[in-house]
Amino acid sequence: MKKSIWILTGLFFAMLTGCSYLQGYIDIAKDKGISTEYRDVLKKWTREKMVHSQFETRVHVSATYKSLDFQQGYQKEYTRIYSVNHQADNENRSQPAAFDPAYKEFFIYAYIPEKESNDFDRQRSIWKISLINEGGQISEPVEIRKVSKVNPIHETFYPYIKKYYGNCYYLKFRNHEADIRQEANAQNKPFKLVFSSVLGRVELTWD
Repeated sequence: MKKSIWILTGLFFAMLTGCSYLQGYIDIAKDKGISTEYRDVLKKWTREKMVHSQFETRVHVSATYKSLDFQQGYQKEYTRIYSVNHQADNENRSQPAAFDPAYKEFFIYAYIPEKESNDFDRQRSIWKISLINEGGQISEPVEIRKVSKVNPIHETFYPYIKKYYGNCYYLKFRNHEADIRQEANAQNKPFKLVFSSVLGRVELTWD
């Protein structure tokens, strides 16, 4: 009986923490002067999950899928903030890349208390990262790139970042042929982004 109470309490705590964190980064975005339109598109395409053990966080992942809709929202917000009119004025800024339907790309923030285990980009990482499409086809990333230095642009556009605690990464997967056609027509089908290791399993779903 006592064990059941502890389990239920733990689940409640995890749900409460997740909801609080999601609302928290939305509030941070407001404080940074980000527009309502961008906050909405960021929330639409961002997923996050925490894995707990004995009330301690084992891993926490936030992921933003850089869909066509998101990229358009990002570009619009970037233009609003910087009033982009001249390329020369912005050549030193990290401007958003053009959308490519041949790939699925993500911006990732990961917090893991055991910092040496926050190694998504390493060749012998303890983590296996995969993308599963609607048809069950599994893909591995073609690129995992760690953000070497988080700058104010990252922190503004991805307000869930806590740079002194976790790491940020760019993930890139090659789309299957059917997915390319759907992406090009902005027809987003359900898919899952999965992070698996001995520390736990994080499964994020876009549907």
